[in-house]
Amino acid sequence: MSLITLSNSDFEVVINPSLGGSIVAYNWLSHPNGVVPILRDAKTATCVLDASNFPLVPFSNRIKQGTFDWQGQKYNIPLNFHPETSAIHGQGWQNSWQVVESTETFLHISFEMTTNEWPFAYITEQRFTLHDDGLHHELSITNTDKRTMPAGLGFHPYFVRTSKAKMYADVDKMWAVDDKCLPTKLIDAPIGINQKGVLVNEVVLDNGFTQFAKKADIVLPELATKISLTASENCKFAVIFTPIGENFFCIEPVSHCTDAINLHAQGNKDTGAEELSANETFSIWMKLTPSLI
Repeated sequence: MSLITLSNSDFEVVINPSLGGSIVAYNWLSHPNGVVPILRDAKTATCVLDASNFPLVPFSNRIKQGTFDWQGQKYNIPLNFHPETSAIHGQGWQNSWQVVESTETFLHISFEMTTNEWPFAYITEQRFTLHDDGLHHELSITNTDKRTMPAGLGFHPYFVRTSKAKMYADVDKMWAVDDKCLPTKLIDAPIGINQKGVLVNEVVLDNGFTQFAKKADIVLPELATKISLTASENCKFAVIFTPIGENFFCIEPVSHCTDAINLHAQGNKDTGAEELSANETFSIWMKLTPSLI
């Protein structure tokens, strides 16, 4: 399937439905200094992990060993990203999506789970809308199974990383992780991330954060650009990923913490794990709004 471009006088968003329903470019066309990439340019990507943003559905991040207990029954799902020892990011990012509707500034795509990669049937949809002030992205899941199913959603945007890039995120605590990147205990978030922000190059993170206030700011001084990320009320968690030596970093609005189903089963009350009845729909949204600094 070919790339689909949404554009107006200020912005361009490029989506590759066949590559996990991912965004592969988001550019600010009318910036005074010329075209500025808001997300990393991945128009030639052949691997979804090289994309600009991909959907996390029907769960975000990891499920330990691909095993969970749900309503008295134990389930095992495939380990889908070796050598990871957990199931990761669900199925949407590893499958092709179908176009439902497309206009110059709007795209609606969908994916239906019909295999045994997940023990429950579902349909998931993405809607990309390009406004005058930026991109609005909605992700939803509908339980088409007869049984109640666990569910969660998230976004995985890859922001352009400059040497002076700074990020602000309104969060509370941070989950410390083990060598498998699974949560172990809640600790304090990096000093200043809520107030003065932190330089991306001065922190190494692959962690989930609690009580995300549905907003974050990315400041790229070299590009004279600020990116405001806002998210729906049910994105109560965020994952921040700042790997060493890479030209990107991620701030991921998500509806639940990592390994939420298992943590919930262990008695953790605030994991964000959703319980969807038959035919029930759950949705989240994210908006990325660039501005000058």
